[in-house]
Parts: sequence; C-alpha cells; structure tokens
Amino acid sequence: MSANVRSSPFDVLILQSPRVREWPSPSVNAFSTICADYGLKVGAFGGAFVRVRGVIPREPTGGLAIVEDAQGRIHRLDARAIVRVSPGDEFCDPFPGSVSPGLLPLSTSLALWKLSKNSWRKGQAILGSGNRALRFGSNLLEKGYGPVYCVETSAGFEKKRLAAWEVERRRFEILGGKFVFGKLLKLTQKAPMAYELRIGDEHGVRVIEISRVTTAGPFGRPPVIREYPPGSLLLEYEQVSSLDVHEDVEAWNAEITEAELLASRLVRALIPDLGARKPEMESLQRRSRHQLRNLDRHQREPWVFQYQGKWLHVDSNRAMKAFSGVPKHEHLKKLVASIECFEDISCNLCQRACPETAIQIVRSPSVGQSPSFLIEDRCTGCGLCLPACPSSVPVLIREREDQSVSQITLPIRQDLKFKLNENVQLLNRRGEALGLGRATQILEFAGVPCAQVELPTHLLWEARGVAKAPSTSLIQEIEAGELVTDQIVEIQLNGRTRRVSEGISIGMALHEFGVARVEDGLLCPDGSCQLCAIDVDGVKKLACQTKVRKGMSILSTKWKGLSPISPEEEVLCPCLGITTREVAERVAQGRWQTPESAKRSCGVAEGRCHGARCLSSFKRVLEDRGIASNEWINWDFPWSDWVFSPPSG
Repeated sequence: MSANVRSSPFDVLILQSPRVREWPSPSVNAFSTICADYGLKVGAFGGAFVRVRGVIPREPTGGLAIVEDAQGRIHRLDARAIVRVSPGDEFCDPFPGSVSPGLLPLSTSLALWKLSKNSWRKGQAILGSGNRALRFGSNLLEKGYGPVYCVETSAGFEKKRLAAWEVERRRFEILGGKFVFGKLLKLTQKAPMAYELRIGDEHGVRVIEISRVTTAGPFGRPPVIREYPPGSLLLEYEQVSSLDVHEDVEAWNAEITEAELLASRLVRALIPDLGARKPEMESLQRRSRHQLRNLDRHQREPWVFQYQGKWLHVDSNRAMKAFSGVPKHEHLKKLVASIECFEDISCNLCQRACPETAIQIVRSPSVGQSPSFLIEDRCTGCGLCLPACPSSVPVLIREREDQSVSQITLPIRQDLKFKLNENVQLLNRRGEALGLGRATQILEFAGVPCAQVELPTHLLWEARGVAKAPSTSLIQEIEAGELVTDQIVEIQLNGRTRRVSEGISIGMALHEFGVARVEDGLLCPDGSCQLCAIDVDGVKKLACQTKVRKGMSILSTKWKGLSPISPEEEVLCPCLGITTREVAERVAQGRWQTPESAKRSCGVAEGRCHGARCLSSFKRVLEDRGIASNEWINWDFPWSDWVFSPPSG
C-alpha cells in the first residue's frame, strides 16, 4: 500500500465534495488564479478522474487531503489551507412523507429534465422560491407540464415573501405558475407518479395533486464562506452555478465574487508581508464585500407591483415609466426595446448582447456619474436583447398615441405555434387575461421565436405575455405516459418487459416507470453514496452509473437499509431511520453545546450517504434549539464509502 501513496505539499488546496456536478467551475478558476498570482502553490482536485476521499484536519491549521486517481493510487496532499467546494443546500426540513421517491433534490430533477423528458407528468410542486426554483418551474410550464406550484415555507423574506428576483417571479406567473405560502404537512403517494401534498396556511389546509415534488430552496441564509474550527484555515463554500452563465447568472456572479473574497482572505493569512501589493489586495477585498452586499439588495429594496384588479396601480405605472430602462420618447417614432428590469440585480446579459451599446447599465453610480440603463436614441430595435435575457424581460414596443392599435414584440419560449393574423390572449405581469391581440408576424432572434403582436394601445404598458391552449396531442401524449423519444429499447424489470429510453441511467429509467426507490433520489454524478445498488443481469451495479441497454434484466427491490418507521414521522436521516423527534429528544437529554457532540450522540450523517440528505436539515434543527451550527463544517473522514482495492500488478 505504501508504494501507491504519493505525498505532496501545497499552500492551498481546493477540493470537490461528493455530488458537486460542475468541475472546475468559474469560481474555482478565479480562486486559483488569484492565489497563484501572489506566489502560492495551489492545487484543485476533483472531476471525472480524481476523487477526493476526505480531509484529516491538522493542528493548528491546514490538514491532509486523501485523493484517489484514475489508476486507484492514493495521494496524500499536505496543505496549509484547504477549501472544500460543496453542493448547495437543496433539502427541505423533514415533514411526514418527505422520505419518498416522489421528492427529489433540484440537481436530480435537472438531470432528469435534461436527459429524459419521459420522466415527467403533468402537475409539479417546487419547494423554495429562489431563482433556480422559479426558472425550473418556468421551464416545466413552457413545455406543457403544468400546473406548477411554488411552495414557500420560510418567513425570512418579509417584504417580497420570495427569495427570487422580481423578473423571475414575473416570468413564472405569466406562464401560469402559482405560489403557495404555508407549512408542509404531509406528502402521500396515491399511485405511481401520483402524490397528494398537504399545505397548511392561514385559510386552513390546502391539498395539491401532483406527480412529483422538487426541493430546491433556499432554506434559510447560511454564511457565504464557513471556517471551522475558527482560525484553522479549513473552509467551505457552496457551489450552485453551472458552467454556462446564461443558466443562472446570479449564482455565477455570486460564486466568482465569493471565490475572490476567499482568495484574498487566504493570501493575507498565508503571506504576512505583501509589500507593495498590499493596497491592491485591500482593494480586491473591499470590492468583493461590496459586490456581495449588492447581491442581496433586491431583498432590502424590492420592487413589488401594485394592482387595481387586473390593471397596474397608478403609482406603479408612474414608477415603471420613470425607470431608466423604459423608453420615454423614441417608442413613439419607431420600434424600441423596453428593458423593464426594475430591481438592482447582478445581471447584464442584455448589455453584452446589444451591438449598438444602447444598453449601459449603471444602477449605483459613482460620484459625478449619472444612473443609466437604456440609451433609446441608439436603439435600432434589432431584438438581440430578447433572447439574451434568461428571464424573458425585454420587449420591443411601438406606441401609436393617435391610433387605437399599437405594436409589441415578445419572446415566446413555450410550445406555442401561432398562425399569422391569429387572435392571441394577452396576459398581464401576473398571468391574468386582459383581452385579445393579433399575431401579425413570427420572428426569430438568435434562435428564440418571438411574436409581433398588434394590441389595443391602452394595453401596451399592461400586456407582457401571450397565451394559447397547449397542443391537444401533447397533452394526450403526456397523460397517456407515451415515450417522446425515438430511441426505445425493451428491458426486463422484475420479470416484466418494459420499454425505455436507450442510454439513460437505470436510475432515470426507474423514475420514468414511476417505480423509483427512495435511494434513487440523489442520482449522484459519481456514485459516491453507493445507495442505489441494484441487480443487473445477476451482478450488483449502481443504478445512477449503469446505462440502459437492450435486453438487460433488472431486479429492483426495496432497500433494506431503512429502519421501519411510521409514515407520520418526520424522518431526518433516511439511511438510519432517525427522526426529527429522536434528534430533539437526544439533544434535550444530553444538553449538548456543540454540533459535534450532538451529532455523535444522534448518529446523524453516519449512514451510507454520509450526510448528503440530512446534514443541512440537522444543522437547522440544532439552530432552532440554540446550538450554533451555521459555521460548522463536518470534517468526518471519509466523505463517501471507500473500499481499498489491492495494488494492481
């Protein structure tokens, strides 16, 4: 074994935790670049061919990272500082029925969505109201998988009641999405791919019939960067962004800023004397802190439309038209963009797309600088800002004050097909019907179809969406459960012949059939939790890693690891069957003061998933009972089940 161990010293290590899907992310690259620029030896380990097995903390700072390469060789990496990149918190607090194959984390739902549309049926619920949650809900609605309900259980967003940007709320509601505020009471399975979700609110108990629940968050506001123990230079931050900035510009900007702040913090800790570069580093720290504060400005200074029935309240209408992204005069002469992005958010994709530099976003001007957004004199109405915005905010408008009909051009991302001169239903910013317009032209900008609509002039500033009944054939196809792909093969599942999409993982196939198990919910990108073991042609395989092929025989049985529990219990740790009630009782009896002592007493995060499902909920339970755990990082070794194999050769 010693011949296979490699040792190497580093100043800083940045490590990929299990279930982090995108590697290396832009934040990892930004962090590494800054540290290396100041002469620190930096190593980033993760990806498809390098698996981080865990970290062993060392006194007083830093630690040892154990890494396994593609050849099975073990490397011991010594570092003065270690940064762990962990997946974002996607799991809600336990409630009766939350341990169910019908409740999936957002990362799993996104993987299913991208690779297997057959896994979806009409009717979805999403827990949490962040941008990623609403954007996923909007994608479902655009493809006809509504109704979609966004359930917000937190009282932490007092003014807005939601965590997301106003533009994402607007897009979700225009498409027909509904919001529900209340407490999760129970999730009950009625049939395969058919569930009943009960929610308690101020009016009583609301019952929603759905096919699946996606838990997305955010659930609380954890610190951006955690260090535990304090002063140890063992740190952690969450990665939720993708490699494409257009998929989630908020998370992209936030993570890069967090990485810059963390890099500056470590540089100052590891290099006591920066010499002439000290002012440069201090400037980077100030700028990063300022940018992070600005990311939450939409919560402190929210924009909330006020309505009189279906119509904008006169005060909201006046404030909207005074906004610098809305044209003041050129729209009376020609077709001009209206960029109605009222909140101070960290997105400038429309500015990047504009070839005429007509969009110059300066929301918080410096001394002597004026705020700006749309420079309407430069706008040519080219429409390239419409497909650039992931929230579908920009529109092109031409107001004819002296005529009864004006013109608007809107992006149409949903499956709607209009005939020329066909009547369309006009929708306000809440998705409510206003009246009829006429589709005069179907355009396409950068691959995104847009509808040019003539509408009554008095509705020009009210209508921001159009609707049409979904295709009957699509509805019938979804309700009948027909597969919507040509690549179909036959397999044997528990002795029965089933037809399934070829090339997807067995875990996804089980979701298609509506026979997924609780342990299939994580759908790990690397199989690190080892939970989804399944019998394939008489050989034990991992369902999340094994691809479907023609003629394979699968034996799917219920997992034996879950302890017998009542369906009424709030299960905190599914691997060991530990309930929230048991955790609360042990914490109260032991009078624990630290998260480590409470964890050892309760046994949480000691199951096969190593806390992937339960650790964030456990920390919130401790916070509710007065045990400070917001900054706590669980450094237990290893991070995932690990079987040492004998040396090859």
